[in-house]
Amino acid sequence: MQTVNKLQGRIPQIFDTILLPEDVSLWQERYDAMDALIVNTHCMREWLGPLRPDLRFFVIPHHHCNLSGYVLPDDRVERPRIAGYIGEPEHLHDREAIERTVRELGLEFKIFPAHDLKAYQTIDLGLAWTHPHEGRQQTRSNIKLTNFAAHGIPSVVPDYESYRDVDRALGGDAALFARNLDEYLTRLRELAHSAEMRRTLHSKAIEAQRLYARETLAQQYRQMVAEVCGSPCAAPSPEPAPL
Repeated sequence: MQTVNKLQGRIPQIFDTILLPEDVSLWQERYDAMDALIVNTHCMREWLGPLRPDLRFFVIPHHHCNLSGYVLPDDRVERPRIAGYIGEPEHLHDREAIERTVRELGLEFKIFPAHDLKAYQTIDLGLAWTHPHEGRQQTRSNIKLTNFAAHGIPSVVPDYESYRDVDRALGGDAALFARNLDEYLTRLRELAHSAEMRRTLHSKAIEAQRLYARETLAQQYRQMVAEVCGSPCAAPSPEPAPL
């Protein structure tokens, strides 16, 4: 983290925390030097520990990665073939149990690298799961569920606060949530067996393509900059008139 100063004044500084540090105390002095922090959830503010009372916080979700406008076709909603995870393999906990359940359901199990964003177009059921952990559940970002939803992919995910925010924004029933492994595997079986459930999740989820587009979230960033910096930073100054 670096601070930047300008001549005859100080540039307002905003920092996106993204992830909760393992040792928050090492970062508190740096956070206090900021004018504002971007956080993933309202809960994240408490997890960052005691900070300046006047430090401003803004909850801004991550945008989705679906730049093509792809939506899972109806025939694959009706007859899914592939249940998949996209991300670092070690971040899919209990992989063996999940893979075994997927194969017992007659589906193909696949893991794709985090950078393979086109892989969302090959997945019919979305998988994401980590062991219950209060800090992770209350502070992690919305990104995986937002990406699944923006592609219209029915998914089963951990009970993260940021994921619940996405579900609420989409009107509910946009994903299935689980609080432990047994519940996760049960919800996965329910989703695989119920075409009606998949249709419901699919129809609710695809609104994420608009709500979490870069253009939509850019408005939140503009508003934040305007509030922190004041009107001079909210928009570029007009060009001076010619002499």
